[in-house]
Amino acid sequence: MIHIEKIEAAFKNHKNAGYCRRAAWPLFEDRLSAIFSEQLKNKAQSLSFYLITSKKNDEKYFKHYLYRFNIMNSAQITSGQHSLGVWHNIERGEPLNSAEHATEEGATLIFSQSITGKIMVLITPYKSKLQKINEDDIILAINKNPRDLTNKKIKKFINIYLKYCLATSMISSDTKSLYLFRLKLKFLDFRNRKHQLKIGAQIILQLVTILIGIGGIVATILTASNSTH
Repeated sequence: MIHIEKIEAAFKNHKNAGYCRRAAWPLFEDRLSAIFSEQLKNKAQSLSFYLITSKKNDEKYFKHYLYRFNIMNSAQITSGQHSLGVWHNIERGEPLNSAEHATEEGATLIFSQSITGKIMVLITPYKSKLQKINEDDIILAINKNPRDLTNKKIKKFINIYLKYCLATSMISSDTKSLYLFRLKLKFLDFRNRKHQLKIGAQIILQLVTILIGIGGIVATILTASNSTH
């Protein structure tokens, strides 16, 4: 027997679920916009950040048949140009013509909605002419329902992003604690699952070896104790 009706019903259920998640996007975007305006926009003298959404900034969405519930929405907080207060590329004889001001930009926190309506959260590092960070991006979360991204969770992602900005800036990327912070984020990226399993297996093996060793010592002590009696 061919279960076409069952499969068709499953397709319909998944489509309806995706529709509901996309319909929930505007409320998530409102929460993100409010937090950005209240706690991040124009709050630092030397750092600038911008909130970009597909609805407000992309002309292809200004169509009468396109709505928030039938498109894959996106939003991102991105850094403006960050000046490092240093000149470089100074050539002898023509310092005024060759010198360039060292800057970096492009560090971004991205909320990207898939066809299912679920959201992936990722961050990208600062970019500059003088330094390139090893990773292109780090995924912080996947398959998040817009309703689940509460104010508390949005602020958590923003704080991670801000620390990642510091960790990937030329001015501070050599700081050991910030380097370890980057390594932790990279390790937790689900794309490194094989590496995670490998490390986990090594830890378990070491624990088992230690427990076997302890068991051997205890057995030896008990044997010696019994022999004395």
